[in-house]
Order: sequence, then C-alpha cells, then structure tokens
Amino acid sequence: MFLLHNFSDGDNTAASLELQGAHLRVVFSYMAHDQCDPPSDLVNKITSDSERSNTGLLIRCDANAHHTQWGSLDINVRENPEDLGVLTPGHFLIGRPLMEFSKPDVTGLHINRLDCWQRINCAQ
Repeated sequence: MFLLHNFSDGDNTAASLELQGAHLRVVFSYMAHDQCDPPSDLVNKITSDSERSNTGLLIRCDANAHHTQWGSLDINVRENPEDLGVLTPGHFLIGRPLMEFSKPDVTGLHINRLDCWQRINCAQ
C-alpha cells in the first residue's frame, strides 16, 4: 500500500493497494459542511482516473448529515480551520499514524516491575 499524493489533501487521503496482481484504490474523504458541492473535485478526479485506467475504487466518506447542501442551518463547525492534519493509511490499519510510537500496556503489571517513567504515567 502506498499513498497517492496527487489525490490527497487535507480532507481526502487516497492510497493504492496492490496484491497478487490486483489493484485497488482506497479513498477516505471528509465532506465538510462548508464544502460547496460534495463530493470534492479531488474525489471526482480519482473517480474519473480510476474509470479510465479500469482500476477498482473504494470510497469511504464521512459526510456531514448537517450539510449546507441539504439546507441545514445546524452545522458542525471545525475546531481549528488552520489544522491541516490528514488521515493517513495508518489510521485505518492500526488506528494512528504509522510514524507514531506505541506505548506498551502496563496496566496489568505490578508497580515494582515498572520503570520510573511508567510509574509517572500510571499515576496520571
């Protein structure tokens, strides 16, 4: 699996999967309330490109049910519009970015088996 940068942005993450000669593109798309006409141009672009190249395409969409497109005034505003964090394939594989280090679960260990840092984290 690898990221398709040309089909990814702050609201869309596209990846290509290749397994035993079969190709599949996966798109994870957030359709915000302030987006004028969902789906985005980028989703339309990868859809057209996948049709042209006869490549399978799976789109997972987080569409806001309270979208201005449907005439709703009750919309969820983004917390921080400057936050450009994107979903990565790692979020869907392991629940976090692939570059993030995991912390071992030490809740079942006796306190005398933990190092200093683990004891501090358990106390919090």
